[in-house]
Parts: sequence; C-alpha cells; structure tokens
Amino acid sequence: MQSILEAIGNTPIVRLRRCAPENGAELWLKLEYRNPTGSMKDRMALAMVEGAERDGLLNPGDTVVEYTGGSTGPGLALVCRAKGYRCLIVMADCFTEERFQLMRALGAEIDVVPSVEGRPKVTAQDIENMVARAAKLAAQPGHYATDQFNNPYVIPSHRDNLGREIWEQTDGRVTAFCHGLGTGASLMGVSEALKPHGAFIQAHEPASSPALGGGERGSFLIQGWTGFVMPHWSREKVDHLEPIGDEEAMAMTLRLAREEGIFAGISTGANVVGAHRLAERLLRPPVLHQLHAHEEPRALHLADERVALLHAAKLREHGLAHPLRILPQPLPPDGAHRRQRRRGGERVPAVAG
Repeated sequence: MQSILEAIGNTPIVRLRRCAPENGAELWLKLEYRNPTGSMKDRMALAMVEGAERDGLLNPGDTVVEYTGGSTGPGLALVCRAKGYRCLIVMADCFTEERFQLMRALGAEIDVVPSVEGRPKVTAQDIENMVARAAKLAAQPGHYATDQFNNPYVIPSHRDNLGREIWEQTDGRVTAFCHGLGTGASLMGVSEALKPHGAFIQAHEPASSPALGGGERGSFLIQGWTGFVMPHWSREKVDHLEPIGDEEAMAMTLRLAREEGIFAGISTGANVVGAHRLAERLLRPPVLHQLHAHEEPRALHLADERVALLHAAKLREHGLAHPLRILPQPLPPDGAHRRQRRRGGERVPAVAG
C-alpha cells in the first residue's frame, strides 16, 4: 500500500453461528471494524473529501469541518491527516470519551457542544445543535463543510463500493439487507446496489425516538443513530422500517462478544436484533446480510465502531449482565416476507442485515 487510505474498504464477511436466528437463516456480518479507524465511516470520510477535491472545493491547507457523534469523526480525522488538511470536529459532550480520545489522537481539533441530557443519552436536539454550530464554523474563510447529512458524494460511493462488495462476496445470493440509520447514506447506497437484484431492504431506528415511523422524538443509547428524519432518507428505497430498543441492543452486543468473539458497538447489536426479527418473518430460512455501522448475506449486517464498543462492564452499569430474550415480530401484511431469489434449480430466500 502507498497510503493508509488504500486500506479502506474490501472488508471481510463472517457468518454468525451461535447468535444466528433459530429458524436456520444464514446471518452474515460485514466486518467494517477492519477499516483503519474501526468503522465503516472511513468509507464516508474518504468519499466526502475526494468528492470535494474532484470538484475543486478543497484547497491545500483548508480546514474540513464536520459535526459527528458517531464514527465519522475518527474517519474524517484519518483522511484529513493523510491528505494534509486540518480537521475540526463539532461534537456534543454526551458521546463516548473513547471517540474524543481517538479523534484527538488522529490530530483532529474538537469543538464541544453542551448536550441536553448528558452522557450517555443522545437526543435529536443534540444532533441539530451540532449541525448549527458546524455551519457557523464552516462559514469562515478557508473552511469547508463536508456536511454528512447532505453530502452528495456518499450515497453513490456506497452504491459503487459497499453495495458492490456485498453482492460479490455473497456470489449474488443475498436476499435481504438491514442496517440502522445515522445519516442514512449507507443504507440508501446499498439499497441502490441490491434492490434491483430483488433484495429486501430493512431500515432500523431507535425505538425511543421513532421519528421516521411518525413517532415522538426522544433520547436513546444507540450512538451513531440519529432518531429524526434525515435528509438522505428515501422511503421508496426501503421495504420495512423496524424500531430497536436500547436494552435489547446492548444485550445482543454482549452476546456477540461472549458467543461469537465479535467485539462490536451497540449499533451492531441493534442491527443483529433487527436481522433476527426479519428472519422470523420469512417463511423459509433466508440468507441475511448485515453490516457490523455503517456496518453479509445470507443475512448481512455491518459490524462497526470498534472504539465505541460496550463491553461487559459497560453493560453491567446499565443492569444488563445477562442477555435479554428477543421475541419475533408478527408477519407483515404485504407479503414481502415471501420474497425469494432463484439459485440453480432451487428457490432460496435471502436476507441481509
């Protein structure tokens, strides 16, 4: 490799065995923590900066400004450091200390915004306050706002790279994909790549802030998700929207570490919970794909956020030393659970999360 940036992408997939759905569905995770900063957001950061470079929006010595509470900050700090830009991150104080430490270690400067409820609770208002502060800072000369919620380069990049990798790594057998929503760009991009092939697309949002489903906004623990209607959201690219609770997400995160040896963040636990529900709605064992954040199929989910992981000690702080039982959801009325793909002479349902 000529640069650390060449290590971004082309992450492996792994099939879950002990945390697999009980109905025999194949559930695969794409190990996005194999990216340099441990997150799929390295992909986003590279796409935003290189897109701006192609369009002449960034000049040598400029400052790149971004709001983030998830893993975009470390990813952007890495890309800016590798390319020689100054990186200024706006983040509320409700996010994990590990994220602050990693961004500073990678050379980023951080503008800290007071949060509404304090750590570890995140609210949609915290995100909106960060966005407003970043816009103010980016208005200065020599500053450029990557503005991840509205950035035009990210969805096409995820379609052409992340989505293509999933399709190729599963030999075209993925039948469903599920993922949580932060900016929404990764899900939209993967949907553009997989939906034309017949894949079922499921989106996840916090159960305590189900704004996309028309519910009230509230606080939640799944860092990296946003809990409001983001600009990249496109309902026609999604077949089903599933709310995921904090406690069940943390319990599954602990199970993944103890039973699969996959040390992931709470958003990954949440996505696996969603993949289990999706599998239960299928009539025959599917192939599911999920990203481990960002975060393959048979059921695919992205395994993300190595530095934001909730280990056993963190879970015990919330009174979750033991996994919770996850109950299946009722069958959807639209018959989408019957969606199948043909492989050879047999019909094989496939789900990715």
